Amino acid sequence: MRRWAFFVKSARAASICVGAGALVLACSCGDDEEADGNSGGSGASSTTEGSGGEPGTGGGDPTGTGGTGNVEPECPHTGDDVLDPTTLPVCPVELCGGGARCLPTSLIPPDFLDQLADCDPDHKCVPDEFIKTGGDFIPTTCTSIAGGEGRCLSECLPELQAQVDSLPPDICPEFQRCAPCFDPVTAEETGACSLSCDPGPTTRPVLLPDCCNGIGTCVPKASIPPEQAEQLPPDSCPMDANDYVCAPDVFVSDPNYMPEPCETEIIIGGGEPGVCLPACLITGFQGSLLGQSTCDDDWKCAPCDDPLTGEPTGACDL
Repeated sequence: MRRWAFFVKSARAASICVGAGALVLACSCGDDEEADGNSGGSGASSTTEGSGGEPGTGGGDPTGTGGTGNVEPECPHTGDDVLDPTTLPVCPVELCGGGARCLPTSLIPPDFLDQLADCDPDHKCVPDEFIKTGGDFIPTTCTSIAGGEGRCLSECLPELQAQVDSLPPDICPEFQRCAPCFDPVTAEETGACSLSCDPGPTTRPVLLPDCCNGIGTCVPKASIPPEQAEQLPPDSCPMDANDYVCAPDVFVSDPNYMPEPCETEIIIGGGEPGVCLPACLITGFQGSLLGQSTCDDDWKCAPCDDPLTGEPTGACDL
């Protein structure tokens, strides 16, 4: 496995959009990086005790000038830091809370530059752990979404920062979150547990359970903006309703999903414009008045306007 890689594998990111906002559920991941032997651009040589670089990768020196042999670096790295992060400026607070430094782009392989946040045009925001070890490390094992196995990764990685609210901190250090080894919706590997010399996950995928008669998925409530979470029922989620809500799969798989139009079938004011919504979203007395119309099974035709008041219901604005 290549040691010099911030992201060994990118995870598929599933998004949920309910109302106006969007949430990324499944994890992106990864990163495996280096600050390798070039301590602060001073010309210090390779990633691990001057042993040179990996075969075919340009060596521990990303400029290609430091390695003199093809000895494999020790992984995980032990001993003194490859590069002391405290010698580098901290990343701007708007990028992340902490635990990362601004590393010159000249020390980073070009293929991975666009997977790191910009400190400025000449520096990228790199987590401290990767700088200390030259990318030769094994992230801490933790418990992620729905109890699945995960790894502690830096919140400063853009893909992880975009979904930080959906990932538990668990036992991770400050400024890190527990990214799942497997996508909790599809069971595909995210890459979070295949970084550097990580031997990989030791448990099977843990999937989020179905709900809404099989057309929804139980998702972490904390992952969704509060105003949207209030629109989603706990339904049949076999977990604490304070932690999970039922999100229709059409919203999970496509953040730009547009409900199909229909004509309402209700006791009062039938035949009005409406849209097809999963029946689990329309509960109580209101739901009992609505018919299926031309919608699929387990869906109902929700009116665009309240038949009694004429006020918009919000159904047609999703």
